[in-house]
Amino acid sequence: MIVVLIFTAVLAAGAVTLLNEVSNDLDWTQRLYQNNQASFYVHSALKYVKKIINDDNNGYDSDDDAWADLPSVPIKGGFISVQVMPANAKIDINEISSDDKAVEKRTVNALRQILSENDTDENAIGYIREWIDKKQRYDESYYQDRLPPYHPDKEPFYSLKEIDYVEGLDQFAEKFGSYFTVDGSQSININFADKNTLEAYLPEVADAAGSIIKYRKKHPFENITQLRNVPGVNDNQYLAIQPYITATSDNFIIKIVVNFGKTEYNATALITRENGQTKLAKYFEGKSSYE
Repeated sequence: MIVVLIFTAVLAAGAVTLLNEVSNDLDWTQRLYQNNQASFYVHSALKYVKKIINDDNNGYDSDDDAWADLPSVPIKGGFISVQVMPANAKIDINEISSDDKAVEKRTVNALRQILSENDTDENAIGYIREWIDKKQRYDESYYQDRLPPYHPDKEPFYSLKEIDYVEGLDQFAEKFGSYFTVDGSQSININFADKNTLEAYLPEVADAAGSIIKYRKKHPFENITQLRNVPGVNDNQYLAIQPYITATSDNFIIKIVVNFGKTEYNATALITRENGQTKLAKYFEGKSSYE
């Protein structure tokens, strides 16, 4: 009798173990299936966005364009959402080491103002330049002692998240991602830049930043000369900022979310447009992996 009980207990334990293994295998299979589906949806979304950006040939970029307001699309068990934003809606932080001294000064001043307004040490400007400016020197021994050994490579930042490894700026992307990018240009798109960006990068028209945003909601800027129609912007101010503004964009940041109920997959891509052709320039998987 005792032998039978022991044998029964062993069988029961084996059955439980087998059921657990089967359950784990099913969970793994489901995750693999969802990963494959998410990859398919992301690929399809990027292909679609490339096409509509490529077909946009009205000569300017604004939130009236088809790619600027894409609705969520239902899928089996969830939805997919796509957000497109011109990279030059923000300030390109790589320009703090620009060969154009006027652009460099403007970018540094904007960064200084934004850091000050957010209670961040202005010495961070020096730390950031140290990473990308070939003319700046740094303490080699300091970085040799760090684990992992992140150190300046004297190249432009590839993603804003990269700045999180700079001394004292471990949350830079999270705190300042609404102001800065690494894929912008010397000219910001006045159809997309928010009030804080306009005030920081274009101090000459800081008092008119609200009026610029109000104006473009009714009349998107088809060209930068229309900025003269905005109340509070005079000819001298316009001429001062003319080299640093645009109504067009070459780089577009695409954020994609694929949702399967409780499971979410995120991807970010950079699409460039040149001579009427679009191409994928950068791709990141994971939430906030780019900025």
